[in-house]
Amino acid sequence: MLFHPSHETEELKAITDSWPFRLFDYDLFLDPEVRHTLEEDNIELIGWRELRDIQRGLSLG
Repeated sequence: MLFHPSHETEELKAITDSWPFRLFDYDLFLDPEVRHTLEEDNIELIGWRELRDIQRGLSLG
C-alpha cells in the first residue's frame, strides 16, 4: 500500500491537486485507533529509502 502523508501547506497545494488525500493520509496515521491496529497486527511503516534498499536486495534470477 502506498500513502503520501503530508502537512497542509501552500507549497503542497501548488504542486498537486491530490493534497486533500495527502492530508487525509497524514491525519489517518495520527489516529490512535489506527496506530493501535498497526501495532497489534505488526504492520511496519517504511519510507522510500527502506523500500529502495529492500528492492535492491531482491534477486531477479
